[in-house]
Amino acid sequence: MFSDEDPARSQIEQYEEPLEDNLSDISDIRTADFQMKNWEGVVEKVCDKLSQWTWVLPQLFYRGRVLVTNKLIASFLWPRFTVLEPPEPLIKEVQKRIVNFFWAGQHWTRAPVLYLPLQEGGQGLIDLSCRVRTFRLQRLLYGEEIAWANMAYALLRRVEDLNYDKHLFVLNLREMDLSATTLFYQSVLRAWSSVLRINAQSFPYTEEEHSSTIL
Repeated sequence: MFSDEDPARSQIEQYEEPLEDNLSDISDIRTADFQMKNWEGVVEKVCDKLSQWTWVLPQLFYRGRVLVTNKLIASFLWPRFTVLEPPEPLIKEVQKRIVNFFWAGQHWTRAPVLYLPLQEGGQGLIDLSCRVRTFRLQRLLYGEEIAWANMAYALLRRVEDLNYDKHLFVLNLREMDLSATTLFYQSVLRAWSSVLRINAQSFPYTEEEHSSTIL
């Protein structure tokens, strides 16, 4: 497109910087105050949506209550949960409001039982924490061709300057400093690490087989 002597080429190259050098600019959006602005009013919106259905609650069977919470209430959170890491207190508060709505204030069984599918004795009520982890697993589930893969790997390689990406999934994250990457990709790491750990406990395999699952 450009000849070697083209001045336009030299101008472009002058302002081109490697991806890794530009990642430091992301640090400004990781402050607690900035993060919390993304979640202002979320609990209030959930409560407002639930209050619109309280008048019909006595006439709703349990399946109807699940449909209201899963399809009409929780679904408005998914666009944010897909790209942002929600604070744990917010998830717990919203989950509590959803469970209270389901039981109409009278809790007959523990909440984790409600999250099970019907075939396992539950009601299929949405578990927000599990859904967030699912979104994080999907981030790197579909191979190298996805559009955001290169950016994701670049952010993961910043962890303790190890230059690892998916290899981090099998390391002990509790002993590592993850602050060099974003809060979002810290949650991606934890989600994948927990899944691989559960699989290793349920279906033991050799170290070589374990390594091959992430390559």
